Amino acid sequence: MMAPQQGIEPSVGSYRIRPARPSDADSIRRLITSGLGERYLRYTIYQSPRVVHYFEALASRSSSALPHRLHVLVAGADVLGFYHAFRCGKVFFLNNIAVSEAVQGQGLGRQLLEHYECTGRASGCESFALDVFESNRRARTWYERAQYRYSSASFVALFALRELPQVTSLTLQWDATALSRALVEENARGFSRIECRCGPGRLSVGLIAERLCKLLACEAITTDEAVSAIARGFHMERDTIIVPHLSVRPIGKHVLGAEEVSRLGKGERVEKNSKPS
Repeated sequence: MMAPQQGIEPSVGSYRIRPARPSDADSIRRLITSGLGERYLRYTIYQSPRVVHYFEALASRSSSALPHRLHVLVAGADVLGFYHAFRCGKVFFLNNIAVSEAVQGQGLGRQLLEHYECTGRASGCESFALDVFESNRRARTWYERAQYRYSSASFVALFALRELPQVTSLTLQWDATALSRALVEENARGFSRIECRCGPGRLSVGLIAERLCKLLACEAITTDEAVSAIARGFHMERDTIIVPHLSVRPIGKHVLGAEEVSRLGKGERVEKNSKPS
């Protein structure tokens, strides 16, 4: 497939691949939720219906100058597939890709994947990366057939905030105005983030669907200390925390679920941490 050019909508038989429009946002979210299923959806921001407004915003800002790319596969007015990717240094990271169940098996997913790679090359990226749930063997095999190779692995887990053991006396501190803004943003698009201080360290906390937290990043403190501090700070307002990038599968009554995540890559250089949280 040739590299996509500005203003040109590549054709795939009777289908077209084009930049997403704000009106495509609801179709994109439905493709994600049906593709991920309940098992995997709960580890993502996409469990909130209001995330549709995030895709509307991405589509309205779509430009060759932006790090994000959001493209859809259409037949007439119907959105039958999409991909969302973004640039991180020289790596083009595939955040999501999905094709409607009604047209699976026709090679359209592969066409979307090739379009994603062409877009990355046209943007000057040297390699491609993505994360896949290891238990989703069908998806893992599909990427391997497209020459994506294993790079690293980690675990993502769900913990019950009220059941978490306390491993630190550190407490979260945040700017009240920043928290108010984050809550407004979460209400508007289903998720947001807030930067916090925690003893000698700093951390970023994601807020999702008004009931979950997510540890996005931390520095100068351990993951256990960060998670414990988040539990102390949010357990009255939230019931669950998502913790990615764990080196081992957690166990205990406070663990609500855990999945192994494999990083796959293709190209000259694959960075293990190419996807910012």
